[in-house]
Formats: sequence, structure tokens, C-alpha cells
Amino acid sequence: MGLLLQCKKIYLRLQDKSLLQYICDKYMTNVTKEKTKVMRAGFRHQTAIQVRFKDVDSLGHVNNANHLTYMELARMNYFKDVVTTTNDWTKTGFILAKIVVDYVEPILLDDEISVFTRCSRTGNKSFDLEYEIVKRKNDEYLLLAKGSTVLVCYNYETLKSIPINSLWVEKMKTYEGI
Repeated sequence: MGLLLQCKKIYLRLQDKSLLQYICDKYMTNVTKEKTKVMRAGFRHQTAIQVRFKDVDSLGHVNNANHLTYMELARMNYFKDVVTTTNDWTKTGFILAKIVVDYVEPILLDDEISVFTRCSRTGNKSFDLEYEIVKRKNDEYLLLAKGSTVLVCYNYETLKSIPINSLWVEKMKTYEGI
């Protein structure tokens, strides 16, 4: 749907509401409201994503670059929720070495989406995370995109890769049951 047609439809729906009130009612959600968490086969960690108006392109769907942002948010939430360790990110952490995304279905502005995340591999200096971006429809989740990342542990002072913190590995393996 063209942008002009979208604007015309919004204008026609306004009736006696102000534009600001209409936009708030239509596109803003209460970010503090509790999202129901339901496990997806093979995944235990879920991050709810609020699709923002700025994420949508002129074709009416979320631009493909935003999928990477959604995965980044899920990755940081996974690390915070699962590893739950303090870390001086200015000294050591991980860097994104590889990312792969398979786009399955478009994401639309009104979709209620989540990213499911899991650790699928731990090595000596790197680990892999897998993602499924899904939308909730009735009582099931429909796959919109899936992806994977390779993360390499890194020392920012020496500018070299380093072994994975053994506590990180233990916590991820315990959480994932691997």
C-alpha cells in the first residue's frame, strides 16, 4: 500500500480524534504490560519486540535491516538473563563475527513479535546463538525469520580473541541443557 493511500486511510479514520491521540491508540503499546511467554520447541528464552513506526518502510513492512536490531536486542537480553554476570565490557566481551538471516514472511507494523534465542554451540573462543523471529497469531507462533550468529570472545585491550569465560559456558549449557 502506498504511503499516500496509508495517510488517506489514517485521515479518514480520525473522525473526532486528534491525530496524536489516533497514532497513540493505533501504534503505541504499553511497554510495561506483561507479555505472555510461551516456549517454542527447542527454545527457552524469549524477548518481546515492539515494532516501531520507524521500522516500517514505504512498502508497509519492516525493513530487513531491523531484523538484525531485533536479534541484537534478543542477544543482549539472553546474555543478561542467562549468564547474569557482571562484565567490564570496555576490557573483554564478545564481537559479532558472522550473522546469517533467512527471511520467511514479512513483519508488519501491528504484528506482535518475539525473538526466541538459544545457544547452539560453545567452542574454545566462540559460541553460536540461534534466533527465531515469530509473530503471535491466536495461540500459536508463526515463523517470520530465523538466523544465527557466531560470537567471538575478545580482549579489547590486547585486540585479540580470548577463551570463553568458563562461567559463561557453564551457565549457558546449564540453561540450555546441553
